[in-house]
Amino acid sequence: MASATKYNASIPTAVDGCGRSFLSLAESLRSPSRFADQVASEAILDEFDRFKLWAGNIAAHRKGRRSLEHRLRDASQLKAETLSLLTSLSKALNHGASFLMLDQDTKLSDLSDFHCQRTSASMG
Repeated sequence: MASATKYNASIPTAVDGCGRSFLSLAESLRSPSRFADQVASEAILDEFDRFKLWAGNIAAHRKGRRSLEHRLRDASQLKAETLSLLTSLSKALNHGASFLMLDQDTKLSDLSDFHCQRTSASMG
């Protein structure tokens, strides 16, 4: 199990990071991508809605006495595991968004290479 000191972030901060990661991935899927027909940005947004319901139901996004973090103050292993899972989720979402951005950059690079080859062929 993860140690509490390994994760310095608070649960609300980690929840916020996951929210940003969901939105980043959904935005990346809205851009032209060869993966857009496999995973719709709406599907990611549906999962984000589920995540928000979960966070809202247990007050994971809140600070203060009603928050999940406050309720886990005496259960450091559970708090550390929660932070670990939230961090893993955020990393996975960010990895997906980065992969899509790399795919888009590759397409632009291929198009640029094609244009350069075509231009040099017409000059020669």
